[in-house]
Amino acid sequence: MFEKQRIMKLILLIIPLLVFGCGPDYEPGEVPYVTSVKINGISFSEGPISVPVKPGEELTIFPEIKTPPSKRYELTDSKLSWRINGRPFSTENDTLILTVEDTTGLITLRVSSRWQITESGGRKAYLTDTNSLNIRPAVAVKRDPGQSSLNGYEIGTFPDVSGDYSRWKDKLVVINSGFKFEKESGETEKIDYGSLVDPVEKNGKIVSDEDKILVKYRGQTGWIAKKAVRLPHSIKLFPSLYEEPTWYYPVTNANKNGYVLPGITWEKFDHDEYYRQQLNFDFPHYIPLDRKIIRELHLFCQELDRRGYPARIKIICGTRNPSYNQGEREKDATLKALYSRHQYGDALDLIVDSSHSRRMDDINGDGLINIKDADRLAEIAEELREDLGLEGGIGTYNQHDVQGRIQSSYLHLDLRGLRARWRITN
Repeated sequence: MFEKQRIMKLILLIIPLLVFGCGPDYEPGEVPYVTSVKINGISFSEGPISVPVKPGEELTIFPEIKTPPSKRYELTDSKLSWRINGRPFSTENDTLILTVEDTTGLITLRVSSRWQITESGGRKAYLTDTNSLNIRPAVAVKRDPGQSSLNGYEIGTFPDVSGDYSRWKDKLVVINSGFKFEKESGETEKIDYGSLVDPVEKNGKIVSDEDKILVKYRGQTGWIAKKAVRLPHSIKLFPSLYEEPTWYYPVTNANKNGYVLPGITWEKFDHDEYYRQQLNFDFPHYIPLDRKIIRELHLFCQELDRRGYPARIKIICGTRNPSYNQGEREKDATLKALYSRHQYGDALDLIVDSSHSRRMDDINGDGLINIKDADRLAEIAEELREDLGLEGGIGTYNQHDVQGRIQSSYLHLDLRGLRARWRITN
């Protein structure tokens, strides 16, 4: 009796296999995600997306249907539709071209696709797949020079750049008064911090030896340690590079998790992690993010990926408003530079953190995690800038300057318009 029942169960299991084959050899999750969009030359396949745009600018969103990775999948039909603030929006073709205004809110791209799937034995099956991508433009707000707040959010006061700086041209400035000025007469003299000296040139080159440089000070010629002087800060030579930002982008509850770049959200550009964790603030925030640094970061990620490095970038400090920057300086003036480029929206501090450990990866493969990993990233950034024709600051640090923040070696990038390079090991 029991034996007959077992035989009947086996027959019932085998008959469908003989008639229909071994069943589908695909899983619904294997069907490729067919929707991506290209905005300003950057492709996004994951939302929500929140690209920076100024009022009146034209935003072009080009939808992309990705090619299936297998011959078993064949796209037989697709229907694309747009919605803006929940209302249908028609286009002449699939590409959406839209003049962005303050009232532009949520843009939704919806794609319904019908796939033909070839299963084992040549049998055909069909699957309908629907995908949506949400795009919420971050529309900039204009700020007037000297305006210390935007819609109740404190910006602060930028450092003064007024005055005649012509006297700084072709000078060196003393940054360490601990070194003596050794006159040619054999006498020594102390030179105060901030004093200006003239480098002595011969055949178009500054006269120097291994660790000293020949200068003129108060009409006398002598030697001073190279460590004691440097070129004047670029603010003295090119004050126009330090004009206050005009356009500020809102970071709100609606867009803070929106992608500015693939994998990088607006929230990550808003000051630093310590700031966001410590302060209980209401949205919106306003930050002066320069779109050129976004483009460089995107290309930097692509270059890391091309070279086989993990491109999982973590921004540990993005923009800093003057009020926050100055507040940190009041605690300890060595912490934040008075004219920090983070205030102007074109600077980023970052690490590559593929393991989510809040520390830099072992980029150079020596088994250690230290400033040498940041140095390797700096080399890649240097080569990329040469190709792009960009100029600005590239600096490496052994660790962050404030306890409580991510303690790791890291890379600084900025687009101040002048070449600047440094390496801080302490």
